[in-house]
Amino acid sequence: MLDGVRNNLLSGWPLVIIISVCALPFVFLGTGSLGTVFGQNYGSINGEIVEEIDIQVAQNRVIQNYKEIFGEDFDFGVLSPEQQAQAISDEIIRQKVVLSEVNSLGLINKEQIKNSKKEILRNQDFYIDGKFDEGRFEAYVNANGFTKEQFIEMFSRIESTNDYIQSISSNFVTDEEIKDFIKLIEKTIDINFIKISFDELLNQVSSTLEEQNEYYLNNKESFMSDEMRAFSYFVLSTENFIENINIPADYFKEAYEAYSKEVLNSEQKRIAHIMIDKTNYESEAEAMNAAKSIEDKLLAGDDFFELVSELSEDSLTKDSNGDLDYFSDDLFPTEFSEIVNELSLNEFSTVVELETSLHILKVTEVYKDELLSFEEKKPSFEKEIIEAESLAILNEEYFKILDLIDSNISFADISNSYNADVISLASVSYNNFSVDELDVIKDELFQANNTNNVFLDNEIMIVYSIDEIKEPSVLTFAESQESINEILNNQKAIKSRENILLEAESVTKENLESFASKYKNFTVESFVNLRSNASILPRLVVNKLFESEIDSINLIASSEDYYLVSLEGINLPSDEVVLSLVDEYKDLTKDQLDNKLFDMINDELYTNIRNDLRIGVN
Repeated sequence: MLDGVRNNLLSGWPLVIIISVCALPFVFLGTGSLGTVFGQNYGSINGEIVEEIDIQVAQNRVIQNYKEIFGEDFDFGVLSPEQQAQAISDEIIRQKVVLSEVNSLGLINKEQIKNSKKEILRNQDFYIDGKFDEGRFEAYVNANGFTKEQFIEMFSRIESTNDYIQSISSNFVTDEEIKDFIKLIEKTIDINFIKISFDELLNQVSSTLEEQNEYYLNNKESFMSDEMRAFSYFVLSTENFIENINIPADYFKEAYEAYSKEVLNSEQKRIAHIMIDKTNYESEAEAMNAAKSIEDKLLAGDDFFELVSELSEDSLTKDSNGDLDYFSDDLFPTEFSEIVNELSLNEFSTVVELETSLHILKVTEVYKDELLSFEEKKPSFEKEIIEAESLAILNEEYFKILDLIDSNISFADISNSYNADVISLASVSYNNFSVDELDVIKDELFQANNTNNVFLDNEIMIVYSIDEIKEPSVLTFAESQESINEILNNQKAIKSRENILLEAESVTKENLESFASKYKNFTVESFVNLRSNASILPRLVVNKLFESEIDSINLIASSEDYYLVSLEGINLPSDEVVLSLVDEYKDLTKDQLDNKLFDMINDELYTNIRNDLRIGVN
């Protein structure tokens, strides 16, 4: 029950705001159609500069929102460029308006950035075998168009904005407010309705042979055959050039030496800390005394992890033995670097002072890659050089073939020079083309006008010739008849529906039954105690009914169908029912308060937007 209520509550722009400022940006959708250079200025919102990274994040979020509404198969590309740009612009405005308020309060600071880095270190998306992997993190963010620094900056902004939203939220709600809320959500309605089904109307119409023939004669140019093309092609891959590779005599020795150095430099240290927060003390001297006291206890033999539990003032790591995960220069303060490098396993440092805190560090784990023997590594070295060299040769041959094509060398001569197996395809159309290995160039095959061409995609090269192009021609009546019949029947069904809807405008509660009796397959159906989350009728229809007045007649469209509905009654829950639901709804009313909060944000922060946003879709 509550799922349906939540769906009703969290709708419209408040839900978009929640997604915008609270969702973590770890789900990337692989979009990149907007711009190419980070830092490009796309204008500003309330003084906050809009850069390409903001557009990328906004685009990902917009697509995620569409997928949540319409399903995972939704294709953002079906929207027009103007619609895409507008949706992304609206998302950027939402981000920047709240961010400007966050910046004005000074909520993005060094401490926030440090905490954001900790959150990143804890994210399991960047773990391998239970440990944070720096390479995985970097590859993950780079693959989605970010540098590590840009990602951390973006994440810090989102975390600060989230903290701001949470800080002004309130959990206070009275029992009377809960009861009013229950009455609003738990009310039901009684209805009588007729469904004007387009499919039913379509089943009741037909077109004659004369009508079909007349339509064909007047619209011949609308019924054309597909363009047909015949092709010849051959495929080359890196495997074709393996035998041409000569491995230098000293390659394996040099590769092993480089590998050995890499292993020796692969050492990673996991660290933990005990932290003293300077802001908890009246002076820095007092904070230093507290830290020195802990250092003295460690030197006296006290257990590091017990002291973490008892005395560390870092609430984020206190319950996890002070663990900060594996050390990395770009994720930790520079003051840590030299000290961590000098510490061995299980050693702890002296007090390390930062701007707002004091730390004692301990190395809890040391990880280093295993150094394999020369014979163990040799097969992988051989595989690597063969893959690299064969790919290089394939690329060289690609440019050679381009030169041959430019010199008007025939396809047959090119294929003979490579002793390639040529495959020929008889005339096929774009719609019935189904050659799996040519899927990557299907569009190119049916758009190209030049006879010969070559396509390179990673390890595969396809050289093809367009042997024949057969232009579209007018289809015969017999070939077009099925489509014509469908067109005519749709036109008749639409006309029939228009006449019914015109008459439906004058229908009242009293003559609903007589109206239904005039039409085949029309019946009046009744429902009592219909809930707001009912699935008996389309969601749009139910929503409109709950906004209607009692005794009203409503004509509501849903897709190609229409519903003629008489609202017979509105039923409020009894006092006994309301009392029985109070406890269940106490948590749910927090959602209602959140909506009130976002209404307030809309009123106060969005009233005077200074908008100089300039984006478009390439």
